[in-house]
Amino acid sequence: MHYFLLCLLLSAAFSMETCKLMINMLDRDMSGMMGFNEFKDLCQALNGWKGTFTSFDRDHSGTVEGHELQQAIGTMGYNLSPQAMNCIMKRYSNHGRIPFDDFVSCCVRLRALTGE
Repeated sequence: MHYFLLCLLLSAAFSMETCKLMINMLDRDMSGMMGFNEFKDLCQALNGWKGTFTSFDRDHSGTVEGHELQQAIGTMGYNLSPQAMNCIMKRYSNHGRIPFDDFVSCCVRLRALTGE
């Protein structure tokens, strides 16, 4: 799937920055295109992140707070230091709350940093 077309499809739910991060995460040959299997991998990752996010968004506000984010990240297998969590909160939170779009950006970057 062409990069631009996929951005249009995803932009209904995500910022352009998050769209680019997600596509780059799976565009392994740097072609600017995403094949069916890569798109399927993206959908699986998004479904997993959405399930995790939803389970920790206990007040159904569409955001998670810092302690909820830390628990969510922990359930995904990441054991981050308090300093790393503080950096994540500074980068992604708006008044101590992280919306789903920023949660996905965080997950993509964590995945890239850990080579998963």
